Amino acid sequence: MVRVRLPDSVGIKGSTKFPKVVLVKADKDISVVSVKNKHVIPETTVLYPVSSLGNEHYIVTPSTQSLDSYPEFSVMMYKDCNSMEVHVKGKLHYLTQVSSTGNKLEIKLRPFEGYQFQGIADLSGTRIVSEKPVAVLVGQGCFCNNTKCNHVIEQLLPVCSWGTTYIIPPLPWQIVDEIVYITASQSTTVLYQLGEQPETVTLAGGSVLQCPLKPSIPVYISANVSIQVVFYSVGAAVPNSSHAFLMNIPDVASYCRMYSINTQEGFENFALMVANISESSAIILDNQALSDVVWNRVAGTDFFWGMCTLGPAISSHAMEHPSSPFVLLSVGTATMDSYGIPGSCRKNVTFKCQTATLQIKEQLEMCKDVFLQGSKSEFCSFMNSTLVNLETMCAEDRAVSLEEVARPFGSFLNSSTLSAGGKESKGEVSSAVTFLLQSVELAALTAALKSPEYRTQTVTTESMAIETLLVVPTAGPFDEVFRLRAQEETMDIQCNTVTRAPTEARPQVDMHVFREWNQDDIYQFYSNLQASMT
Repeated sequence: MVRVRLPDSVGIKGSTKFPKVVLVKADKDISVVSVKNKHVIPETTVLYPVSSLGNEHYIVTPSTQSLDSYPEFSVMMYKDCNSMEVHVKGKLHYLTQVSSTGNKLEIKLRPFEGYQFQGIADLSGTRIVSEKPVAVLVGQGCFCNNTKCNHVIEQLLPVCSWGTTYIIPPLPWQIVDEIVYITASQSTTVLYQLGEQPETVTLAGGSVLQCPLKPSIPVYISANVSIQVVFYSVGAAVPNSSHAFLMNIPDVASYCRMYSINTQEGFENFALMVANISESSAIILDNQALSDVVWNRVAGTDFFWGMCTLGPAISSHAMEHPSSPFVLLSVGTATMDSYGIPGSCRKNVTFKCQTATLQIKEQLEMCKDVFLQGSKSEFCSFMNSTLVNLETMCAEDRAVSLEEVARPFGSFLNSSTLSAGGKESKGEVSSAVTFLLQSVELAALTAALKSPEYRTQTVTTESMAIETLLVVPTAGPFDEVFRLRAQEETMDIQCNTVTRAPTEARPQVDMHVFREWNQDDIYQFYSNLQASMT
């Protein structure tokens, strides 16, 4: 761990556009935590990599009893120019005016620019939609429900990274009720279980539900579609006057097997864990078995929560499980201070289930124009049907098998659009085949990454063969061959090619055998395949 002190000149005051976005880059994977300690008011937040940024966010700002407080949020751009819309909920300052609920602000940002908004009233539910991915920080200038004035801040995750199931363990030192904020982007049914008492509520899109978190009692939250869950620790006046903070809660589907955390000097530092009880005994801390951890049941689930003490000194720690994902929250308290952040996850794969190639975007734009004109196109109908099927696979909130992936896509292989004797052009046929291959690949990756454990999966049908395999990079040579078999055909993939591939965008299956062909190659290949199948 290394600490880098930023100059005061990058600080932002008031509602304003600013050219002071800070970029952190490294030649290998790192985790970054922002630690603010001005005016003896510490606050921390995990900063997410640019590959995790998104285009849609919902703001959450805590309510407070202070008359001097103001909610605030900042939107920051990376290396591209960007246009965004801010759909206001509440009241905020923008330029020389005050914008209220229902107003839409249209803002353009250049590379490494940002805009900070400060509110007059609670801004929870404000929606940000941007053309390019952005980073969004939210907070409160002076949060003081129980103690002194505290500045709280957290980076939000985009809607595409939300989940459906959350578990929040209680803070070890807290003696008063905390607050949980649940945000819905669409009509959503939420189950909120505090201890043994479940409660079901329905939320409208854009609404934010405030729920209590009692001392010593964990909370279980589940929903029928993805939601955002943000935890606010409100501080406490006695016995140790803890500081307020806010923290993103990771959803169960994003739990990892390996984490790194950094403790803070002068604090009682704790690691809060949530794990499947049958797997909890195998968790290790700094290569040593955990000791003196009492595991407590989370009502309504198969999970238990536990806590271990990490000591008062500044230090870095690694916690991991050999096979089962769990969650780690790093929290601490001191006189008039406290902090809380999720552990930095070492699962380096960031996966977005979407077709984002330039070719596919161009084809979809063309088809959109065709449909708007009221025209019919077998090619566009095929593209639309395939995309709907892919999005359905991506939206599944459960583990799916490769058999479920292959079944619906198989019917597309006999589409008249892909038949060699159809009226479509070679370009349309090759585009459709490429799109189908990419869609199957994305759906298969979704199934593999949502599997309860990363294991080899294989399925072979009359028309396709799919196999997934977890490839773990090693220090030495890695020359295993990944072989696909379909009837009499085989394809060999060198796994060291996969492990050397960049992970900034999404996992890649080695499909270069198809992608380096031109449209005539693809057309001829598929014509031959059709002939062999008949």
